[in-house]
Amino acid sequence: MKIGIFGGSFNPIHYGHLVLAEHSRDAAGLDRVILIPAYESPFKKGTGGESSIHNLEMTRLAIEGNAFMDVSSIEVDKGEMSYTVDTMRFIKKRCGPDDKLYFIMGADSFMGLESWMGAEELLRNYSFVVGRRPGCEAGKLDETADWLREKYGADIKVVPVPQVDISSTDIRERFRTGRSVKYLTPDSVIEYAARHRLYK
Repeated sequence: MKIGIFGGSFNPIHYGHLVLAEHSRDAAGLDRVILIPAYESPFKKGTGGESSIHNLEMTRLAIEGNAFMDVSSIEVDKGEMSYTVDTMRFIKKRCGPDDKLYFIMGADSFMGLESWMGAEELLRNYSFVVGRRPGCEAGKLDETADWLREKYGADIKVVPVPQVDISSTDIRERFRTGRSVKYLTPDSVIEYAARHRLYK
């Protein structure tokens, strides 16, 4: 199987995340995509705790009805900061010998990938599906992809993704100030966040 792995804080998950996951799956011919909410991201220290459990539940709600997507709690269950390289090692050990793992990411994150913990291991051992995102110049993205292919022999597929410029930060602020979040994230996520008063 060709399995896509898509990690993030997902605080909360929104249609930008879902569009990237779905169109990456389609463009790369993946059999399934596993979304992995972080307990605490190395790039967003001070998060974690109960909020990560809510993010996990909202992610589960967001993909209900999509037969090609699953959610994994492996990082939340650890209860500590997780690095992508460790998560990928963990998943690879539990996959079959013919399974191939693809890490899904947006262009903005991909541009800084070489600075990640274990970047060389990631680039040499796993495939990448990178969605073109708003605010990232196509030329620079292609140059970075070519550079990483040449340097590490990396398998990188850059795919077109509908331009959906939505941010979790903006959604949280909208909740806090009482503005509409309709059509930015699934109704099930909106209802969950409101019920638990997550961003008040």
